[in-house]
Amino acid sequence: MKFLFSLILFIWSCCLYSETVYDTVESPKIYYTPHMLSGGWVISGTMNVTSEKTKSEVTSEYSLIIDINENKVINGRLSELVTGELTGEFDEYRIDAVCYSEHKKKHKWIDVRCMILVDDMRVGTLTF
Repeated sequence: MKFLFSLILFIWSCCLYSETVYDTVESPKIYYTPHMLSGGWVISGTMNVTSEKTKSEVTSEYSLIIDINENKVINGRLSELVTGELTGEFDEYRIDAVCYSEHKKKHKWIDVRCMILVDDMRVGTLTF
């Protein structure tokens, strides 16, 4: 009986243990005024990270939200490498977010940058 209890405890600690961690990172804002428009735009971004940790591995999912003047314009998922291109629309303008990452293994973090384009014109980069 003692062996069976030890075996169950071992299996739980090695194989069945998992923990989900949620993190949200906000980027600094971009201020932009489209041509022929009197008012400016405030472009902001939020990266939501969901990590599933087990004894043997960590898997993460990355989702990106881009707001313009507090209106959600883009809401989508990036790849496991934290790269991808997402598209939305605001006031009849096409908005693209082209994201890429740099892994900093020495410091164990990821730098993520998303170039923001309005109708194919680069207006700035959001950093996370």
